Amino acid sequence: MSTISETRTALPTGTWHVDPVHSTVEFSVKHMVVANFRGGFDAFDVTVDEDGIRGTVEVASVRVSEPNLTGHLLAPDFFDAERHPQLSFNSAAIAVTDDELVVDGKLTLRNAPLPTGGFAVGNDVKLHAELELVLAEEA
Repeated sequence: MSTISETRTALPTGTWHVDPVHSTVEFSVKHMVVANFRGGFDAFDVTVDEDGIRGTVEVASVRVSEPNLTGHLLAPDFFDAERHPQLSFNSAAIAVTDDELVVDGKLTLRNAPLPTGGFAVGNDVKLHAELELVLAEEA
């Protein structure tokens, strides 16, 4: 048995696209200030190139552990999928360390206030993406 180990100190060049079969996009957000609510999305697209990392997520593909909650998340109370069908992310800064890639950027999604004021979920959304990328063929 052999082991292959590779250490990179910079991002690879070229244009890379996500392999959705071997990738996941998940989120967590504080619910009612106390607990973390977690879920994920099944339809997403990510591109990595010299301009950074850009991605979109189809809101209608939201996946949560309680199937009856899906319709509520797609409704105007939360994501409002009919008027806001996608989430988007654009990187602002990328740092490569010994064992991880840290990406800062702008995540755009809808977050509606409660009728009585305040929010049911927090404004800080943690997006966790495990991505396997493939190098695009040059035309």
